[in-house]
Amino acid sequence: MWSRIGLSIEAKDIPTYYRAMREGVQYTARNEFKKVQSREKGKAGNKRWLHN
Repeated sequence: MWSRIGLSIEAKDIPTYYRAMREGVQYTARNEFKKVQSREKGKAGNKRWLHN
């Protein structure tokens, strides 16, 4: 009985956890993209350095 209650609580919290994780990933991806964009503006000729 206790394990069932624990599982139901976990199942309820999982969607919000995944949503927060996904939003966090999108946020960091956006920041990295901005960083790369500004870096490309500064070092347009040095593409190889970006991929290292």
